[in-house]
Formats: sequence, C-alpha cells, structure tokens
Amino acid sequence: MHTIEEILKDMAQRVYHLRNVHLSANCRYIYQLILDAPETKLTIPQISNQLGLSPHHLSTLFKREVGVSITRFKLLVRINHAVQLINTTNLPLSEIAAALNFADQSHLTREFKTFVGVSPSADRKNPHLTATWNLYNFLTINLG
Repeated sequence: MHTIEEILKDMAQRVYHLRNVHLSANCRYIYQLILDAPETKLTIPQISNQLGLSPHHLSTLFKREVGVSITRFKLLVRINHAVQLINTTNLPLSEIAAALNFADQSHLTREFKTFVGVSPSADRKNPHLTATWNLYNFLTINLG
C-alpha cells in the first residue's frame, strides 16, 4: 500500500509541476514526450526535425528553460522510472536496464549511483534510501 501511495504522490507531483511550468510550446512538447516514454530512443535531430527547428537551437532553448540538456533530462527521467520499478516490482535489474534502454545492467548501476547516490541493489534492499530522490531536484524550470 505504501508503494502505491508513493507512486500516486509522484504522479500528482509531476502533474502539478507540469501544469505550473512556464515552458514554450516546443519545450513543453519535448518535456512531455520524454516523460511519456522514457524508454524511447529519440534523438535530438529527430525531435528537431519534427518541430522544424535546428538541433542546436532546440537544445539551447530546452537547456535555458528546463535547466538541463535534453540528453540529461532523458537520462534523469529514465533513472526516475528505474527508482519506481526497483521499488514497486521484483523485476531483475537486468530487465529494468533493458526496458529503459540502458546498455546493460552495469550501465544502469553506474548512472543510478551517480544521480541517486546508492546502487540499485542497495535501493531495492532499503527503499527508504531513495525516498527523497526526485527528478525535479535537478531541474531549474520556472514554476508559477
């Protein structure tokens, strides 16, 4: 029950943040695209082509409005999803890594430890270690 409550809190926080975020239409599109499908391998040139903007302009705009690059945001969203999967499922870490398009389990472990501060296996054993970790701590978006 506690896990379900945490997932609902996270979802409510994401909705609250997104509703109150002042982003341009292009940045909001990218932001939502990545949140909706963190496992998708979208490239900056593919996204910029969809929006009719240069990759450099789009990257600069996103970083200015969100506070991190598109690539970093994609990684943070995948890490956020990994935290949720580790704490709510019994999926092996290798399957979580594959589902979120990490090269392998060790890649997931390296990135997870870099951003979260603990390894995925330590998190699985002690979910309270990631209780305060949040994707939005890394962003500098303009909240209303």
